[in-house]
Amino acid sequence: MKTLGKFAVYNGREYQFVDLNNGTYSLISNEQRDVHIGFESVQSGRYVKDVLLKDLDFVFEKNTIVKYKGDEFVGSIIEENKIMLYTRNVLLGKKYNMIMRDKDEYYLYVDLKDIDEINQSWIPLKQYNKK
Repeated sequence: MKTLGKFAVYNGREYQFVDLNNGTYSLISNEQRDVHIGFESVQSGRYVKDVLLKDLDFVFEKNTIVKYKGDEFVGSIIEENKIMLYTRNVLLGKKYNMIMRDKDEYYLYVDLKDIDEINQSWIPLKQYNKK
């Protein structure tokens, strides 16, 4: 489950939203069942549907902040029973022996049961929500 990025509500369900920057938009699903509503398989376990803005109920950006052992991180993705913590704070990265992705980017997967708190905000993307 993705916890960051652009998303849209379409037919009552949440999908990743992609602005192709040429006036067209796509939704991404990982569910094979979405083929029956017009999604096409583009690779194993990944389905895409091109849409019009007027067909979408809501477009938003999702941000997730995770408290872990009293410190705050960006929550990037949930896979099975783990969440990926992300920070650009070098001291936090070193404190938790996180994996360095780049010179100032650190990440670490931790068990969801070890998380103190997860706060998620949905920020409407007004440029896409005009009727």
